[in-house]
Amino acid sequence: MAELQLKQSELFKKVVPEGLKILAPLARQETYAPGSIIFSQNTMAEKLFLLDHGVVALKTSLAGGLEITYEMITKKGDPFGWSALVEPFQLTATAICLEKSQVIAFQQKELDRIFQQHPDLGFLVMKNLCVLIARRLQRTRQLLAGQV
Repeated sequence: MAELQLKQSELFKKVVPEGLKILAPLARQETYAPGSIIFSQNTMAEKLFLLDHGVVALKTSLAGGLEITYEMITKKGDPFGWSALVEPFQLTATAICLEKSQVIAFQQKELDRIFQQHPDLGFLVMKNLCVLIARRLQRTRQLLAGQV
């Protein structure tokens, strides 16, 4: 079951079935009520998340107390909390559930261990992560340009 869920995520796109079998045992289901904060901006990223179902808003606080929602996680397999994969492992947003949400969570330390043992797998996931971050950065720029 977990392998199929992982395959649906852009983060694990093109990962061969053997790689998914390595990652699947690390996946843990977590459920959050509406209004729950999954993680907070400027804290240490201990987990990477994939949405199973629900809606999660990613918000960031800016200077002067301004807070913006810059991303809505709505699609099955959408990753968030990717700071768990990138030093300095500090979260750049707050994730808030807008409705009851179920996620698949991976501990940062476990992923790091697997990626050190299987660098080809780690390289592919990080390559997918770069594409994802670039796409989100572009959307965030468009959002900010529209508010100027």
